[in-house]
Amino acid sequence: MAGEFTSLAGPRARSVVDRILTLVVEDDNGCWQFTGRRSLGYPQISDELGRTVRAHRAMYERRVGPIPDGYEVDHLCFNRSCVNPAHLEAVTPEENKRRAVDHYRGPQRTTCVNGHDLTPENCYVPPSHPTGKVCRLCELERNRRRRAAARARRSPSS
Repeated sequence: MAGEFTSLAGPRARSVVDRILTLVVEDDNGCWQFTGRRSLGYPQISDELGRTVRAHRAMYERRVGPIPDGYEVDHLCFNRSCVNPAHLEAVTPEENKRRAVDHYRGPQRTTCVNGHDLTPENCYVPPSHPTGKVCRLCELERNRRRRAAARARRSPSS
């Protein structure tokens, strides 16, 4: 793929897609790794008008279609330097963030540290810990131990 385009014209005479493809190396996952300039991990290149643009967005717009207003281009492969149009999708910012959180958080837990099932009946999300689940059975046991310890402290020693 890289080196397919051998135009001898100036850098802006070739299309931005042509220039992107000369800076691409395909990896084992099918990602088209952009080897050119990056900012915050995102590939950058000058478009036909000389403006600096994100290469994955330019590739999406020219190979897939326009990006709707208010949408972002999500990397389905979670590889910021990938410019493969098959790995890109225009989504709302909310959806893009949700996907990132789901990907980096990993699979949702189905049991607590003590092995109790985290079913809707057995868990809750307290206001002080909105990103995690609390097992009701474990919380009941912690409260029993705490009350027993408080009673032991209050009772006179023999």
